[in-house]
Amino acid sequence: MDEREEAVKQIRINFAELPDKEQVWADLHQLTKDEDSDVRHGAVLSLGQAFPHVPDKEQAWADLHQLTKDEDSDVRAGAVLSLGQAFPHVPDKEQAWADLHRLMMDKDYFVQRSATWSLGRSFSHVPDKEQAWADMIRLIKDKNSDVWLDAGRSLGQAFPHVPDKNQAWDDMLRLTQDEDSNVRVYANHSLGRATIFRATEAESEEEFRKGLETALAFFEKASTEATYINPSDFCFPFYRSFYAITFNKHEAKAEVQRYLAEVKKAAKGSENKELLLEAIENLANALTEAQRLREANLDTIKRNLNVYRQYCDHAADLICAAEEKTPGAARVLRRGLPIIDERIKLIISEIQEKARAVCKQTQGTLLEEHGEETSRYAQELSIQDPLALMRALNTMDGIARDCVNIFPRIKESTYVNNSRIRGIGSFQNRVQ
Repeated sequence: MDEREEAVKQIRINFAELPDKEQVWADLHQLTKDEDSDVRHGAVLSLGQAFPHVPDKEQAWADLHQLTKDEDSDVRAGAVLSLGQAFPHVPDKEQAWADLHRLMMDKDYFVQRSATWSLGRSFSHVPDKEQAWADMIRLIKDKNSDVWLDAGRSLGQAFPHVPDKNQAWDDMLRLTQDEDSNVRVYANHSLGRATIFRATEAESEEEFRKGLETALAFFEKASTEATYINPSDFCFPFYRSFYAITFNKHEAKAEVQRYLAEVKKAAKGSENKELLLEAIENLANALTEAQRLREANLDTIKRNLNVYRQYCDHAADLICAAEEKTPGAARVLRRGLPIIDERIKLIISEIQEKARAVCKQTQGTLLEEHGEETSRYAQELSIQDPLALMRALNTMDGIARDCVNIFPRIKESTYVNNSRIRGIGSFQNRVQ
């Protein structure tokens, strides 16, 4: 590898972090015109990676457009791969779509496969989705199994945006019966992704849960049958972790951690996947804090609710950061936030029920007023208003401490029966 090839490789790996992007961009621009086709190939691949960060997108687009017409087929293949990466950011999407459509009919087999991959990646941004869908249908029936393998893989990416989802679903199901195991693997992976999308569109929590279960079954099939490349190596443990955290109320913590360890291994080296991993770890931590509330006193409840809210807020921020490049996973995580919040609401309702019981137990005692006040403030607890929640808990905490001070006097009262004393004593132990 000569110095120019090494240069384009380093640009491809490091462009986003390099400090002097103006100079690096100038170098990359020159390398796209190099007489050596290997250098041009490396340069155009770097251009796709760097496109969102280049300071002159008009010139970058002109270079990329020119390279889609390069005489060397490897350069054209690299150009169309980069076109799929850069499509959301190119200034002329009509021309970009025309280039992509043209390259899907390129005489070179590898160029055609690269264009098929890019079609799935850029489908949501193409201006003519009807033509893009017609191209997808044509490619999925191509005589070459590798082409329809790529088309089947692309269908999973494009599914949320295709105009005929029933046709797309039937085509993916048909490919799961293909004699080529690689085609079956990618078809099952795509069905998993399509099912994830359908699940996020579900109106009820139960439909959402069932959709995730179906998606997990598809991802598991893909993972089980995969040999050299497993497209579900991240999706399967990621969504399995999410499902366990969100729906398996009695899931062992060690089991969840094992799933997360698999996600971490699959995410290594991918910024987007690591963002999603961090988001789901925050959801797991939020749930851990929520589960600790049931046996806690008011001081611990306040502390754990604060930590819980911090984890959920940070997860929401991470979801937003990952949404552009991983919209499906981000939608799933966003659906999980209110479900986990429901766990908190159940715990709050338990606190409210206990407060009502204390109110009943204190009737006819020196603590009657305190019991009524505790019950009243307990009914004001709301996860939707963190500040009001903290205020109500602080007030209840103050009332409880007053009760602790009054309690010895109650024991001396001759008109309080033993059952009431036991009930109030339990309340005292709860808040100390």
